[in-house]
Amino acid sequence: MSRSSDGSCSSTCTTTYFSGDDAREISEFFVLRKYRRRGVGRQAAVKALEAFPGRWEVVAMEWNVEAQAFWRSVIGDYTRGTFDEFRARHGATDLVVQRFEAPAR
Repeated sequence: MSRSSDGSCSSTCTTTYFSGDDAREISEFFVLRKYRRRGVGRQAAVKALEAFPGRWEVVAMEWNVEAQAFWRSVIGDYTRGTFDEFRARHGATDLVVQRFEAPAR
């Protein structure tokens, strides 16, 4: 959870181990609309990555191009461009997956 300058909750992030490759996943990530495009989401994402170094997979639904762009930017900056991206399918849902290693810092 991240807090805004007035102390109110501005974002939430839940991580789990669902991947078959022993990777951590962000299963839920949400930023309140009034805090979007202010760096709050990026800050929350980086805090989660720093808290749990190791292998990660971040998944966005194929139709959610804003989420894909957000995660490409965050992960690209965090890993200095060292990540794999591929398409996957879960049931009837098409997904875009980024796989990478978060270094211990």
